[in-house]
Amino acid sequence: MQDLWARCCAIALTFISLLITGCSAVKSKPMADAPPSNSLTQFVYTIESNQVQAYAVTRDGSLMLVQSNAWSAHGFKDCMATSKPQAAIYVCDYDSLPTSGPVTSTVALLPVRSDGTLGPPSFVDQSTVNHFRQPVEDSNGERALFPFQQPCSPSTDPTGYPVICPVAARVFALSAASPPQLLAIYNAFEADFDGEYGGGQTTLIAAGTQADGSTTLWSTSTWMDHSGCNEELTRHWFAPASTSSKDSVAGATGFQGIPCPGYAMSSTYFTQLDSVDSYGTSRLDLYQQGAGAGVLLAQGPACSLACSVRFLPNNHILVVDQSSASVYVQNGSALQLLSTVTLPASRSNGSTINWSIGAMDQTGSAGVLVAGYRDLITFKVDSDSIALGAWLTTATPFSQIATRSQ
Repeated sequence: MQDLWARCCAIALTFISLLITGCSAVKSKPMADAPPSNSLTQFVYTIESNQVQAYAVTRDGSLMLVQSNAWSAHGFKDCMATSKPQAAIYVCDYDSLPTSGPVTSTVALLPVRSDGTLGPPSFVDQSTVNHFRQPVEDSNGERALFPFQQPCSPSTDPTGYPVICPVAARVFALSAASPPQLLAIYNAFEADFDGEYGGGQTTLIAAGTQADGSTTLWSTSTWMDHSGCNEELTRHWFAPASTSSKDSVAGATGFQGIPCPGYAMSSTYFTQLDSVDSYGTSRLDLYQQGAGAGVLLAQGPACSLACSVRFLPNNHILVVDQSSASVYVQNGSALQLLSTVTLPASRSNGSTINWSIGAMDQTGSAGVLVAGYRDLITFKVDSDSIALGAWLTTATPFSQIATRSQ
């Protein structure tokens, strides 16, 4: 009887020990909403309520806030972009009401840590005269251009726009091992203006550096007139050691209404919306870059004025048009569809969701789709297919967004 009792006690003790060990093992696992930093490969950065927020993309595609108010500079944060050669994010800050001293405009480079959080600025460029805009790196990641609006002045042309604001750029050499180094200051290559139907806006969208040291900038000029919205794509070529450009119009399009059509650039091609009709339907076409007007290579799919486009590696083309995301490739004189996915089309209350490309990472293989200023979907794309993450809504509206992958 005693032997039986002893055996029963031993079995009970063994069972209790297994329970304790099992519970301990469960407690030691990482929490589902807090994975280890080495399992995180994509990060998303936003400006919300004028604060720089850092999110990690978890394995199921959802977002986890890892840092709030990453850069507490005084002023209005008005741009954000991802650096290719440096593990960092550009952020702009315009302080029009400083606590002391003059008005300042700043571009800061915030390094990305392994867990996705941002460190203090590793580089700062500041002006008390000019207003910086979103930095653009060249296609090789060798140079960064900081476009800026110079002080406005009345126009001397009696037939032109009454107020002109020249747009110029500061040029920096880039490397992974050192902060950006100032190379040159390019003279004004375009201008903003105020007119009868509203203002005209210049946006630097792409740049390329050649082996001989020359640089090509691509900018869009957008303005309104009596017929509606117009946009022009201009090529600005800077010879080696020159600070003035030779300009040529590469493309132009317009529409009797808004929004204005947009352009996408690669190192050798660009896309343009053509055959825009009165209903806002257009055709996405592929053009070859050149010293003058672009050369039409291939006609593409129907696209609304709100569609957004990015070139992927191997010159594949990602097109997001309201409720679909598709990948195309040139096949002779046409753009061939490789794959497409349907995006969430409506909220629970039935209102329509119109998606667009919010940001791409430094590799061109991952990004964020946005709808309005609170909804986003992370995604990854290879040469011919798209994988969507979770549909997320931020706590507060975002004004800028960027993303980077490890």
